[in-house]
Amino acid sequence: MQNRVDYSVEMRFTPSCPRDAAGPPPLLHAGTLLLGVSVVGEATACLCGDGVQAELRLVCRRAPHGHVQLSGQAWLSEGTAPAPAGSGAAGAQAAPGGRTFRFKLAPGETRPCVLRLGPPPAGGPGAEIRLWASNVTLDTDPSGSIAARAAMLGVGLTGAAISGCEAVPGGHRVRYEHADMYFSPSGGAHELYGAVRDKYGALGGPDGDLGLPLTGIQHTPDGQGRCAHFTGGSVYWHPDTGPMALRGTLREAWGAAGWERGPLGYPTSDDLTTGHQPRRRYATFQNGVLLAPDTGAPAPALAGLSAEQVRAALDRALRREAGDLQPGPLALVGVSLTGADFQRSRGRVLTFRLTGGAEAGSPSGSGFAADLPLLFEAVPSPDTSGWTRVQARLCGPALFQADGPDPHGTVWQLREGVGAVFGRPAALFEVPEAAGFLALTVLPGGALSLAFRPDVLGRLAAQAAQGQLDDLQFWNGGPRRSGSGDPMR
Repeated sequence: MQNRVDYSVEMRFTPSCPRDAAGPPPLLHAGTLLLGVSVVGEATACLCGDGVQAELRLVCRRAPHGHVQLSGQAWLSEGTAPAPAGSGAAGAQAAPGGRTFRFKLAPGETRPCVLRLGPPPAGGPGAEIRLWASNVTLDTDPSGSIAARAAMLGVGLTGAAISGCEAVPGGHRVRYEHADMYFSPSGGAHELYGAVRDKYGALGGPDGDLGLPLTGIQHTPDGQGRCAHFTGGSVYWHPDTGPMALRGTLREAWGAAGWERGPLGYPTSDDLTTGHQPRRRYATFQNGVLLAPDTGAPAPALAGLSAEQVRAALDRALRREAGDLQPGPLALVGVSLTGADFQRSRGRVLTFRLTGGAEAGSPSGSGFAADLPLLFEAVPSPDTSGWTRVQARLCGPALFQADGPDPHGTVWQLREGVGAVFGRPAALFEVPEAAGFLALTVLPGGALSLAFRPDVLGRLAAQAAQGQLDDLQFWNGGPRRSGSGDPMR
């Protein structure tokens, strides 16, 4: 028999006075310990800030009759002092001001444990640690293990069973109204529901290359998303991206970069393969592109524009079509979050605001304003074959308003000018398949970044794209293509 201990930890500093300013954000951590050949498993969690470090060490030990003994210690120390020697062992003595704990979990039982730590002797904040742990026994009874897990989750989450215990490759499954429960001898029983369940099914479920689940749906450490891990990869979901699957060395490289709390953010695509030779595996993220390290140099070649350069190019285009209208200042007033999708997340939307008057010396009350929400995108997706168009289009309605009476038809003229540029998607330029274009990313500050494959042709294409961006035009009449000697052609 094996035991799987699922645990989650919430750790936060508590101010010495309720009126004190808020400290660093809480730490949210979750994990799984599998007790089989090894009868003991250990885990740690640490929160640093305000010159104080809070640490938790958890020890899980198998006990007779499917029970699990949990013990450990939590303590506060100044700075980043090392942990007390032997503090992770069951029955260890507490560090000064620390707390020890010990309790037993029966099969199928979930139990919380709250530890409150007072301020250290030199002063500073205290800490509160909330630990939840559950014990699931893994044996040769798939139906019983699934039923025990479903009972622990509750019918409110799973709904009623709508199938019996079905054999699937590598294990068994029971389908419920709102969830699917899977069992494997090595992983035990795990639940999938919501968008992660839908994504797993779309990728072939237990017949696909993800294999069977190793975990159920878990909170990501940043507390904003959800994830589930499988024998062949992981699915990550965030409300601003949707569910995306990563596998193999690509997933490992993302983990080495800090997972979702690293500079890349959450994935905005599944694993992709370039539509050109040589084939390279990559994925897009909220803040960039990552190439699998086993498919060549991991850093893509880049081209890009700052948010100010994008604003200036748009200002030139609107003035070109303004006619007798004298536009005033154009400003970037908003950068949206990425948008959720099942296959590939929508990029960030840039909202520009144009203000001004109908003519020089116009009376008060004849000014105008327009908000233009623009989405920059690559169509079709660069991982398909053929040319890819880089374009900008209105993402939602443009909003026009006059400050008062509009005797000169200022708003109408402004609509005409905007329609001349964005009546249909405004093409910026096109990139051929051979250029190795990977992705267009709108960064959080409003800058544009174009990624190309990291070889000689990709670097040449990035240079050519930079030239196109430096002379960025918004043309409603269709994209421009470079001359025969240009790598972008």
